[in-house]
Amino acid sequence: MYEYEAKKLYDEFLDEVYGDVNIAGIYYPTSQALKETDPVAYRVGFNDWLDSEGIELDD
Repeated sequence: MYEYEAKKLYDEFLDEVYGDVNIAGIYYPTSQALKETDPVAYRVGFNDWLDSEGIELDD
């Protein structure tokens, strides 16, 4: 699977599990908020999710 495809699935997973987050009265999908506010945590979570799902990325 290509990385962009896996990230789309990961974003869908995050948004389904956590829903939207409220930041100063504005709602954002969890995936977008995490990606933009803490890209390191997003990447770590993505890698952990890949491992838990047994997904390997194509080069």
